[in-house]
Amino acid sequence: MNTHKFHGYNDALISYLKEQSNLSYHEFLIQYRDIVINSVSSNDWKSLDKSWSDRFLTKARDQLKRTTFNILKKRVKSERLKNELHTYWKDLIEEKNMKRKSDEIMASAIQELAIASLALKYNPEAAPYKLDHVVKKLAIKKVVGEHSSIEVYNENLIRIYNNKGGMKAVTKNFEKKFSSYLKI
Repeated sequence: MNTHKFHGYNDALISYLKEQSNLSYHEFLIQYRDIVINSVSSNDWKSLDKSWSDRFLTKARDQLKRTTFNILKKRVKSERLKNELHTYWKDLIEEKNMKRKSDEIMASAIQELAIASLALKYNPEAAPYKLDHVVKKLAIKKVVGEHSSIEVYNENLIRIYNNKGGMKAVTKNFEKKFSSYLKI
């Protein structure tokens, strides 16, 4: 699993290992749930658990004394055998999938509103059926082209909406990138 995009995971691991006296892999996962959930890229809880336990132990090996690390390693192995982690990962995966779906719906609504607003702005006299032509030109495939995935596109669109001025910022962003497609 590629971890470079999961900001904070390395700092979180180091912080947890330095600050906690009674170290636990499961407790780390609970305490840093927000960071962990951003790493969920599959629905395979076993591979997620393996990736995170490997990260946890690798960082622990670098940070702890050998005897402390060996004790922790046994504890992690024991924790991973319990059903609690299966439940943790299943819940996390479900939460991430719900967030993806919510992001899809929100991004779609934002995009449609921005496109409709621009289509009307550039074609104020056009009949509604003619505006469909403009909207089709700005179909999501054209818009997504510069992003690596629909998920990245959705996150970016929602970030613009939330952090840079709402619909006005989204519309301005669309207009700047796609003005050549807006005229009928």
